[in-house]
Amino acid sequence: MKRSLVLALSLTAFSLFGLGTVEASSLHQENEDKFNAILKAHNLTNEEFRDLGSRYFNEHGVLVVQFKEKPSTKIVSSLYADFADEKNIIIESVRFSEIELYAIQDEFVEKTKHLNLSKYTKIAMNEEHNGLTLQTPTLNDEQKQQIIELYNDYGERFIEFDIDPKYEFIPKPLSKAPSTTVIEPNFGNTLTTQTRFSDFSELGAGIGLKLPSGSSCTIGGIGHKGSDYFIITAGHCLTNENGFFRQYNAAVGERHLESGPFDFGLVRITQSGNLPNGRWATNMLFRETSKGN
Repeated sequence: MKRSLVLALSLTAFSLFGLGTVEASSLHQENEDKFNAILKAHNLTNEEFRDLGSRYFNEHGVLVVQFKEKPSTKIVSSLYADFADEKNIIIESVRFSEIELYAIQDEFVEKTKHLNLSKYTKIAMNEEHNGLTLQTPTLNDEQKQQIIELYNDYGERFIEFDIDPKYEFIPKPLSKAPSTTVIEPNFGNTLTTQTRFSDFSELGAGIGLKLPSGSSCTIGGIGHKGSDYFIITAGHCLTNENGFFRQYNAAVGERHLESGPFDFGLVRITQSGNLPNGRWATNMLFRETSKGN
């Protein structure tokens, strides 16, 4: 059962589709290792750091570490000093920690439901500007102004607007040859419907993947190339998604590659470790167990 859900082959096999040339930069990996080493030296986890600030990699692969302006604690001062000593790491002071941004993001749907926004609207964390980005195919002036007023207390331009008709997803019907006969399988017993976050089996119900925008997708498997491991999911799950992908509220990795023609996407696992609710990010799959191997 496990073997059927895990892609054991190396991701180099996908070079047939032009995917083998995409790799994380050495600088990106070097900075990731530095970040984790400094946290470990201070007995901090990635989840605990999210209460103190945030982080992201800029377009040059440079790690930007953000610290919340207040309160300034002894641990923050010590972390700040250690990161300041490292090359290719930029330090910024921001108003909100990642946890706070995530909470503000979660409130968006409830706060704006009276505006009747497009069903294709996404709200994503914008770590670079310590705010949120609203992606939607259409937005009138009145809707935009009301959103600005709703979030005015969080600072000027807290929400950036990305309005483009391309965000409206219009699925194309599947083509089928006239002679094709579709036989519906008969499973005999009726199966109980489970959500993607249900804990009814060792692997969960398809294993949910929470996107930076707050939407959800399903993990198809785990693949690896060299020492790097990747979550394999649908390519459309990565479209216009920037930031950490999560299981429950635990960050597990970041967008790595999206191949539109094949609807194939990779999320590079950068936050492996013991996850909430018994989830463990191992080197091959996500399991419900107290230990990984």
